Formats: sequence, C-alpha cells, structure tokens
Amino acid sequence: MNSITVNPMQSELFSRYGEFLDQAKGELKCDTEIVTHIHDLGRLSSLGDDPVIAYVRAYKRPYLVDKLEKHEGTSEIFFPKTGEAIMVFADSLENGLPDLNTIAAFLIKPGNPFISKKGIWHWVPYPIDDDWESFLLVEKDLVENDIEIVNLDDVINIEIKKGVEK
Repeated sequence: MNSITVNPMQSELFSRYGEFLDQAKGELKCDTEIVTHIHDLGRLSSLGDDPVIAYVRAYKRPYLVDKLEKHEGTSEIFFPKTGEAIMVFADSLENGLPDLNTIAAFLIKPGNPFISKKGIWHWVPYPIDDDWESFLLVEKDLVENDIEIVNLDDVINIEIKKGVEK
C-alpha cells in the first residue's frame, strides 16, 4: 500500500490543483471603522453557465484512498463550514486517468475557502472529527453530467504527521 502525507493548505503547495482563496490577494475597496471590503478574490467563470450553491457533509472513515473523481466542465469552490478534513488531489495523465505520481493531501480548516480546478482528480474529504461540512459553488448539472469516478488499483494510505493535524 502506498502512502501520502498531509500538507497544510497553502497557496504555493496547492497551486497545481487549484487556488486557495486568501484575502491578501484581493483588492482593498473599503477599510473603515465599521467594515473592510476586499474585492476580486476569485473568478466564477470556471463554474459554467448555471452555477448553484450546494452543501456537502462528509463522514469520518479510514484514511484510505481507493477512488478519485474529476469534473472536466467545471471547477468547484469550497467554503468549509465546520470540522477539519483531509482532501486529496491529483493531476491527469494524457489519457485522462489520474496521475498518482502527483497525488497530494491537504488539511482543510473551516473558514479557509479554495477552488479546485477543472479536470483535477480529487475525492470526498476525510474528516478528522466525526464529520465535515462545506458549502460549495458548482455547475448545476455537475452530478448528472460532469463527474467521472475511477477505482484505484492500489489503495493509498493517508498519513497524518504530528503538527499537521489540529
């Protein structure tokens, strides 16, 4: 069984799979004693023609990756709400299958939104606690028309190093 370790969610580490939404990247439009408004943190154009708000709740299970999924027509914008979780990502090979040489795992915390790029392989988050919740923006027909799931030949174990978890 192959293993991967969990990385902190940081822009430079995550950039090949998506974009970590960080207010430092936006444009400060207003900063007063009652409000700070930072604008243009990310684009919605990668969501398709009919983006919707969705909700996902993942439940605790063993940290074993045996499947991956991807969406060719849309990115996904996650807004983690509760709990901490681990999420795995991988690039595609030329034949469209996951490139397991690029698989990486990241720790997702509440209040740290991110965009998963179109065509990036990933799997349902693995909660650290009992469950994990997130709102996400996706193309409306994502589940019906833009999801490809593959079973992996070899199961991958996610290892949590001390200091990465809570």
